[in-house]
Amino acid sequence: MLDTGQVIADRYELLKQLGRGGFSEVWLALDKLTDVKVAIKIYAPGMGLDDAGISLFTQEFSLVFDINHTNLLHPTYYDCWERMPYLILPFCKNGSIFKYLTDNNRITETESWHLLHDVAEGLAYLHAKLPPVIHQDIKPDNILINDENGYMITDFGISTRIRSTLRRNQGQELSGGTLAYMGPERFGPSPAPIMASDNLLTPGSDGAIPGIASTSIPRNEEITKAVLGSLPYTMGICVVISLISAFLFSRAITKPIKHIVDTTVSMTSLKKDVKCSVQSTDEIGQLSESINELYSNLLQTIENLKYEKEQVAEAEKLKIDFLRTASHELKTPVTALNAILDNMVMGIGKYKDYDTYLPLCKERSEQIAKMITEILDTSKLGTTVDPEPPTTFDTITLLSSLCEQYQLIAQANGMEFNIALLDCFPVCLPKKMFSKAISNILANAVAYTVPGGKISVYIDNRNLMIENECLPIPTEHLKKIFEPFYRPDYARNKRDGGNGLGLYIVACILNYLDLPYSFCPMKEPNGMRFTISLQSF
Repeated sequence: MLDTGQVIADRYELLKQLGRGGFSEVWLALDKLTDVKVAIKIYAPGMGLDDAGISLFTQEFSLVFDINHTNLLHPTYYDCWERMPYLILPFCKNGSIFKYLTDNNRITETESWHLLHDVAEGLAYLHAKLPPVIHQDIKPDNILINDENGYMITDFGISTRIRSTLRRNQGQELSGGTLAYMGPERFGPSPAPIMASDNLLTPGSDGAIPGIASTSIPRNEEITKAVLGSLPYTMGICVVISLISAFLFSRAITKPIKHIVDTTVSMTSLKKDVKCSVQSTDEIGQLSESINELYSNLLQTIENLKYEKEQVAEAEKLKIDFLRTASHELKTPVTALNAILDNMVMGIGKYKDYDTYLPLCKERSEQIAKMITEILDTSKLGTTVDPEPPTTFDTITLLSSLCEQYQLIAQANGMEFNIALLDCFPVCLPKKMFSKAISNILANAVAYTVPGGKISVYIDNRNLMIENECLPIPTEHLKKIFEPFYRPDYARNKRDGGNGLGLYIVACILNYLDLPYSFCPMKEPNGMRFTISLQSF
């Protein structure tokens, strides 16, 4: 008897019994040569055949290999082991229709048409053979599901002579079929001759009952005549089934495609709620998902372009406003300088005193040159033309170097300049831009500190603090202090006052470097405090 773990022909290791019939057993086996799982069907298990029976099997098996069709489970090899013939077949891990119905309890309409089509194609091929091959035991157990979810007929091609040999070895005289699947004509008083297949019995199935609706085997001529007589009807049925299947398949395909076409037409309006609603796992479902993703990306791109357009428009507006203001600010000192020079050239009144007014003209020209430089520096901020790459540097080293020159100016004007840089840590920033911002803050602090006042530069919890004692800026002025060319009324007439671009440049640089900052009044002592957060480093 066959058993699990047994090796057939030194090659096929039996793993699990899949089924058992009156004349054969079907096992799941491992092909030790290729390391692939196969199905092996062994005839006359445990007893074997005589030489005549083995010779007959060899002849008939050679004919089976001429039968090759998509919807037929075709053997890959045959041989004889210990006088037991065996067939090697592909292993269908999905099992049979019987197993599928047992597990799922239903089959869809589409699957039904697919099943009918594949079985009809396989039977038509068998019936068209010369001589025709008649299965006569089509049932769910004998229809397997392949890896592509197609249907394949198994348990065919074993001739009457082979079955007779197997019955003779077991002392049986009659053939049999599967009761539940026999045609009604086989239960009449004079049943037609049959060629029952080698029925596969599985534990718990309805089984094949030997001796039921059985008769003697007719001659080949009679079988051929009967088959040829029924062939036109079989072909007609196959054609009808094929047409119906083609119609249903075409409808199943074209409906979702039409939906996709209608959806893509609606997408031309760029509405956000348009979406392909095809729910499937096949290529059409993947196409629907790809279209949805593409449309979503398109809408996002459009939104980004709109936002960028608005940003560009806002930048252009700010640029135009800045240039208009700059031209106005330059016009005043240039006009004044021209008036003084004209009066000096014509020698009018007090302007004859060159020693007094030439230094004044030089001062005004330096003021204009400084304003032009600041305007040019401002126009370069945030541009992509030769941007300065970030570098890593020490905060104490840079701040000490920047504070040195302003410390001398403060001391010369009777001010106290204190530096307390104890918290040393590196930062990675465009060094020149950062230095420009700090220099403008220090220059602003020195320019507006009261005589005898104090300026303090220190780091607290990675916050750079620059404080100076001065008249605190009112709240209404603080709101506009970072606007270009904005100067409080009390600063406009100050001799050493700036052009109103210093803090504007500072704000532009710090925003570009993404460094949080604040500028607020102090109460004790009275003054202003500029804070730059470096906590991200």
